[in-house]
Amino acid sequence: MATEPPPLFDDSDNEETTADSNEETAQSANLFDVDLTKEESPAPAAPTEDPLFQPPPVEEKEVEDDQQPLLAEPLSEPLSTPDLEVVKPKPQADSLFDDSDTEVHSKEEKEEAPVADTKSSKPVALSSASEVDDEDKKRAAPAEEEEEEEDDDTFEVEISVNNPEKVGEGMNAYIAYTIATKTTIPNFKNPEASVRRRFSDFLGLHSRMVTKYVGKGIVIPPAPEKSAMGMAKIKFSKSEEGGADFIERRRASLERYLVRTATHPKLRKDPDFIDFLENPSELPKAKETSAVSGAGFMRLVKNVSDSISKMTSKMSESDEWFEERAGQFEVMDGHLRKLHKAVETMTIHRKELATTSSNLANSVAMLANVEENASISKALSRLSEVEGKIHDLHNNQVTKDTFVFGETIKDHIYIIGAIKTAFNTREKAFGAWTAAQNMLTKKREQENKLKTGGKPDKLAQVQQEVTEWEEKVEEGQKEFERISKTIKREVAQYEAKKADEFKSKIVIYLEGMMQLQQELIEQWESYLPEAKAISA
Repeated sequence: MATEPPPLFDDSDNEETTADSNEETAQSANLFDVDLTKEESPAPAAPTEDPLFQPPPVEEKEVEDDQQPLLAEPLSEPLSTPDLEVVKPKPQADSLFDDSDTEVHSKEEKEEAPVADTKSSKPVALSSASEVDDEDKKRAAPAEEEEEEEDDDTFEVEISVNNPEKVGEGMNAYIAYTIATKTTIPNFKNPEASVRRRFSDFLGLHSRMVTKYVGKGIVIPPAPEKSAMGMAKIKFSKSEEGGADFIERRRASLERYLVRTATHPKLRKDPDFIDFLENPSELPKAKETSAVSGAGFMRLVKNVSDSISKMTSKMSESDEWFEERAGQFEVMDGHLRKLHKAVETMTIHRKELATTSSNLANSVAMLANVEENASISKALSRLSEVEGKIHDLHNNQVTKDTFVFGETIKDHIYIIGAIKTAFNTREKAFGAWTAAQNMLTKKREQENKLKTGGKPDKLAQVQQEVTEWEEKVEEGQKEFERISKTIKREVAQYEAKKADEFKSKIVIYLEGMMQLQQELIEQWESYLPEAKAISA
């Protein structure tokens, strides 16, 4: 029988056991006579150092993966049995749930060695456990190496989305875009590629990405937002200029989505993503894409969060990193939403200012036409021209407010939503692990009842079920820890990219504002001589 997996957040100090293999073998016949309710058991006496004493050879038994203690505590000193080869312990990897207040290490930080849990109903040979631990590390090594390779990759990628073109008429009309890619990523077949894609193709790609990676704790860049009203204007517009602002906004959002996906160390190597950028053929039509667009994605985040809160156990967070980050992202999400609303309000007012300047220019021009004084008429005509140029300057700034500042803020709101989804995935993994632990406890209780009740006919089946649930508990712990590690790496990548992106966008926005003010000053300075030249 495998050792019982410890609870998720156990801060108690497990007692160290140093019983030798002979005593463990002798006790294995009476495993279920052990009083598991005892909190402490006297430590066995250390073996006597006798040079003539030759212990019998220890039979190494093959131990399954689920028979290892999941969170073994380290020995303060290595075993000292004479002439018995002791496997040198390997330093234990830092746990994601390490409690710094728990004193489990000696002051000198000696090397750690796995030992059997004091509550275990079956002893585990130290050498066999070490061998299984080595096998686990060998299996985990390729994944860790792959992650390191992904982080260390250097590449160049340039993706542009251009040439939006309306295809078809009426309800069947859609906009197709040209995607040009230049990259040195070795997974691509060609360094340059050009394909035509429609908006639903982007949503289909995002849907496949979510299906593959969201359950692994990877933060998927949010897909562009759908807009039924914006597309309706395009579908039923007879002029090519109809919905030009909407098309440009969508084109920019599609380009940002592809660039963010291409800079992700895992997603950029995905076969679907590469095929999306390289395959010139038309992709299969995506279905049910409403849930993966921007607004639909935010609704999905909320629904997933509500479902997980009902399905999983209440998670008592002991990892300070996750507790701090969860609070930070909640606060950041609220402030970003307020900032985005303020930018939208500013944009509306700037549009109104541009419209007012245009109206003023028209009114002044009409007045200049009826003015009899030539100098006044000339000055008014020149003023009309200045106000017309000011209208154009404000309109250009509205575009910068929207695409440089507003859309960037909206993207990060959606990215934070994707991070929250990753956090919920971790909670779901914890719930699955906890459920497996609870079921294992029930199966062990059932096994004990059958043993004490003398029902050997059902005992074998229950023992098999115990073994299966022990494997599920161990897999649940590994999955939970793997997702936690992935989320930490994803958040670190996001925070690094966020700083660079905000810096570049803010600099571009401020430079645009300075240029706007300079051009306004130049317009008024050029008009000042005309005003001074007015004569009676």
